[in-house]
Amino acid sequence: ARLPWAPPRFVRPPPSPWAGRPGRRRPGVPAPFQSAAVCRIGVMGAGAGTQSSPKQAAEKKRACMANLRHDYAGDMLLAADVGGTSSRMHLFLPPGEHVTEVAPLVPPNRMIYSNHYSNNKFDTFTDVVKTFLKEAGMDRPPRLACFAVAGVVVEGRCNFVNRSWVISARQMEVDLGIEKIELINDFAAQGYGIISLDPHKECEVLQKAKVREGSPIAIIGAGTGLGEAFATMGANGDYEVWPTEGGHSEFAPHGDGSSQL
Repeated sequence: ARLPWAPPRFVRPPPSPWAGRPGRRRPGVPAPFQSAAVCRIGVMGAGAGTQSSPKQAAEKKRACMANLRHDYAGDMLLAADVGGTSSRMHLFLPPGEHVTEVAPLVPPNRMIYSNHYSNNKFDTFTDVVKTFLKEAGMDRPPRLACFAVAGVVVEGRCNFVNRSWVISARQMEVDLGIEKIELINDFAAQGYGIISLDPHKECEVLQKAKVREGSPIAIIGAGTGLGEAFATMGANGDYEVWPTEGGHSEFAPHGDGSSQL
């Protein structure tokens, strides 16, 4: 699964794996986890979301290999893409101590559990996270979490436009026992993911044109709503992504005259 935050350049991790602001840089592929096997495949219960088919379960087994004991005492990370319609959750191990190269994907031997849920079946996003962590089967909550949410994030809080959810990072830290939760806009997350792609291997060109290095980048995508963001290059040569929620702007034409224009 692609991380919900992805930097434009891949670098070695800082001295502490917890240092730095989430969303700016991501360390690379760690050394293989020695006890790797297959990850748990949770069975969805009534009202818990979309139940995995046998084929989907088999695909998850191939994609997840960090088979941990339920009483594993090490650090774990939780990431989620929280849209207006569904939530995609991923629980994985942090990067290892010896890092040589970085990839844009979470290595299979670091993924513990992943699943997705229909938001209509839950009263709050906290209920979604509780369901996911229960299915993951771990005794302890993850140490850190980053949630990419479909809305404006102000001081760790987001009011969803398309549903009645209010997500507060500080309140969820208390409710879930997670040490630190970071909320970012979902299209800021999309932007950091997009600028990590190889334009020659992982992108489909719609209109050929000369690429001007360092120019601003527009990120637009249709989901439950219309997501919009833009990226600009900073003084250090890395792109910074800025969410806009421009999809909530009013349609400009009013009346027959302006519509014809």
